[in-house]
Amino acid sequence: MVDVYHNSVGRNCVLELDVTPDQRGLIPDDHAALYKQLGDFINSCYGKPVATEAKHTKHDNGTYSITFESPTSIDRIVLMEDQRDGQVIRSYQVQAKIVSGVDAGNWSLVSKGTSIGHKKIDIFEKGVINVTEVMISPTFVDTPKWRSVSVHRCDRPGSK
Repeated sequence: MVDVYHNSVGRNCVLELDVTPDQRGLIPDDHAALYKQLGDFINSCYGKPVATEAKHTKHDNGTYSITFESPTSIDRIVLMEDQRDGQVIRSYQVQAKIVSGVDAGNWSLVSKGTSIGHKKIDIFEKGVINVTEVMISPTFVDTPKWRSVSVHRCDRPGSK
């Protein structure tokens, strides 16, 4: 169900669960347990971003950056576009300044996509990375308005 969540909600869609009561009018226990497990996963992984003290900056050119006070371990980013004036981001790249390994000290592409819309969750192919800064660079038809940008680290099984 975690994959279903990431492939729907994480890609600007709505997750519609087909919850059907049994003949007693109750949700079957095994189904309820699965729904609870999914909810627990979402809360543990996305309930609180890492490094809430990080500096978030919306730049005039449409880019968005997050600067951390110290190296921070992350494995995914949640991007949300303010769509009150429409969806304007057509593509984007997420780069991170990585502090260890072969990419140490350099900007490295960690994810990219063709649109954001309401919500886009990108899980980094590189897995967990230690970073000091993250920069989102969109291409757009009008200057984007960011609703929210947050980074997370989810160590639980089934988090990808």
